[in-house]
Amino acid sequence: SCSAWIKPDSVSGNNFVFYEENGTLSQRTRFGLVIIDGAVRCAGRDDDGDSFTVFAQSNTSIVVTGVWQHVVAVFDPTGGGCKVYLDGVDVTTFSNNTGDGFPDTASLNQVIGGIGGNPSFMFDGQIQNLRVWDRAISQQEVTLLYSRPWTASNYDTEALWLSPPASPVISPASEATALMANCVAWWPLTEGTGTTAKDIVGTNDGTLTNVGWLDSELGMSS
Repeated sequence: SCSAWIKPDSVSGNNFVFYEENGTLSQRTRFGLVIIDGAVRCAGRDDDGDSFTVFAQSNTSIVVTGVWQHVVAVFDPTGGGCKVYLDGVDVTTFSNNTGDGFPDTASLNQVIGGIGGNPSFMFDGQIQNLRVWDRAISQQEVTLLYSRPWTASNYDTEALWLSPPASPVISPASEATALMANCVAWWPLTEGTGTTAKDIVGTNDGTLTNVGWLDSELGMSS
């Protein structure tokens, strides 16, 4: 699963919020959270290496420009189904639940705001507070993430736009422990300076390339 806050400048074409890939060109995207023509899409390739597959998608034109929105992609072919969410609501209109899963032994690369250096797939806008789990998060957890954007951190009572600190940390509260189960990466994207995007739960620190920090509103701009 992947959860992120986005403020798009454009929603036309392919805007990759997040993707994981295994470095093999013919099987590059294993899991992606994508905004395509205003739709929220969960897509990638399953582990038999076949063609790019849409696992779940919403209707088009529901993601808009110029405002912060919360988007979630959940890949769960053997459980409750692959789903996408916008602002805490299940907006799935298509779900392909026949995928046989992703490799659990491959070394995967994570990319925020683009794919493979191709400018056609760059996210046009701002991204903040991006988390990844190696499990399917529930509807209740999606609702919590939307209603309290920084829940599970020491900043969990504040709204998205109230300038979170550059280095939030994980809260010891039991609620945080439950929500963070199998959370493998969390990039707040609030540093505001430098070229490193810190992963506050793991070792997946990122290096900024062709993107920058905004002074007026915290978040990574690409």
